[in-house]
Amino acid sequence: LDWWPFKTQELQSLKHFQKINHFSRSYELTRKDRLSRNIKKIQELKGAKYFNILPKTFQLPDEYSQFAACHSRERGTWIVKPVASSQGRGIYLVNNPLKVQSSITKSVVVSRYIERPLLIDSFKFDIRLYVAVTSYDPLRIYLYKEGLTRFATVPYDHSLRDLRELHMHLTNYSINKESLDYVRCEDPDVEDYGNKWSMSAMLRHLKKRGVDTVSLMLNIEDVIIKSIISVAPAVAHASNVFQPNAQSCFELYGFDILVDEDLKPWLIEVNLSPSLGCDAPLDYKIKSNLICDLLTLVGVQLQDPYSRDEGLQELKARTFSTQRKLVSHSKPHHSKTHKSVLTEAKEEYIRRGNFVRIFPTESTWDLYGTFLSYKSTFNQVLHQELYGDSSQPSCTLGRDNPKGFSGMHRVMVYERKLTSKESPTGALPLSTLLSTDKPTTTVYRVLGDSQRSKAVTHSRVEVERKDKRVKVERKDKRVEVERKDKRVKVERKDKRVEVERK
Repeated sequence: LDWWPFKTQELQSLKHFQKINHFSRSYELTRKDRLSRNIKKIQELKGAKYFNILPKTFQLPDEYSQFAACHSRERGTWIVKPVASSQGRGIYLVNNPLKVQSSITKSVVVSRYIERPLLIDSFKFDIRLYVAVTSYDPLRIYLYKEGLTRFATVPYDHSLRDLRELHMHLTNYSINKESLDYVRCEDPDVEDYGNKWSMSAMLRHLKKRGVDTVSLMLNIEDVIIKSIISVAPAVAHASNVFQPNAQSCFELYGFDILVDEDLKPWLIEVNLSPSLGCDAPLDYKIKSNLICDLLTLVGVQLQDPYSRDEGLQELKARTFSTQRKLVSHSKPHHSKTHKSVLTEAKEEYIRRGNFVRIFPTESTWDLYGTFLSYKSTFNQVLHQELYGDSSQPSCTLGRDNPKGFSGMHRVMVYERKLTSKESPTGALPLSTLLSTDKPTTTVYRVLGDSQRSKAVTHSRVEVERKDKRVKVERKDKRVEVERKDKRVKVERKDKRVEVERK
């Protein structure tokens, strides 16, 4: 398992039992300029009204004239961001194009600022959602049932008099945590206090205010699916070219969503490697479960680090009969069959844990089938095999009318409080759910406090034992070398004696 950025040659060399947390060309979704370009492209192809998910955006300096013309027609506030930066670095607000032109030193994107955001207790907030994509062809998208709600630290002023007050306008944790007004919560069971809430706590709070949270979450799912669909052809093509095995790659994205006062969600950005750091107990509660469920979802096998070579050899032998054969790097996945695609999807769904599969579902073919631009038929075949005839009338109302939408009960899980699934071992076999001819699947669980302390102690003991074994092995090698040297000396002496006698 590799969690770091990779090079193309590394992706091509992956074995069928190895996995990496990235797809080739994921930057099409995570770079702000590429995301804007891909959204505009699919708006032109499929209709702007269907993909109105991103605030109006221009890439500078190339599109400065269009930006200035738009501002002259529609006066307002704009937010300027570097195309490939994170943690709020380099972001500022302007209400005059001339202020942007005078400060451009490298490529930036300028987006329409959402001036009327939804507020909680007068504070602006955004939502960090964790989205796992396990395949681009066919497309399989999972949304984690829990996320984070991040608040600004200064009450929002609708007059927008002070555009330089970033603690009011930006919700980035890395910016607001430096504010003197930032409020931390040290109790993991309290999820609606301070400047960082859980997503479920925020939804429960809005529901008490009379907000239709079911419709809100359905629309958020819609934004996530459409943004991924806009880049899916490019990523799927790159995967077919550079990815020797279809199951080698997966991706965890961090989607940042802002909701306006009309309850319309807007995509702010997508993070390639969302932060998994834990600065608060709530972070640990959510992210530790997220990592465990992610490793279980993608089928990462548990290995003993002290018998890695033997484990890898055994894993190769067990998975060889069930994994697809490696193909040439220059050829697409000819070995991928409709049967194997269906099997992967079903087994993956069993392992989903706290992930919610938002694509495919019973309604996705009706809602998004015309937007999918694939040369293969895997998406349609997978939907038909999982849900039968795609022309079911029960889903024709679409997401704008959630009362008749089949996913209404599915999205209710987002309002439920996340319960930590603790295990004394940290990982459990899933042999009861999968047939015996499949490789053993590991279910990862979060360790409790007592188990974590035991695990740390056990790790230290194991390291000490390993050090002792290494020292013994080194000593044995030295003894063996000395014995060999002695034997060599004796042999040389015997040869000299034999020569002298001769």
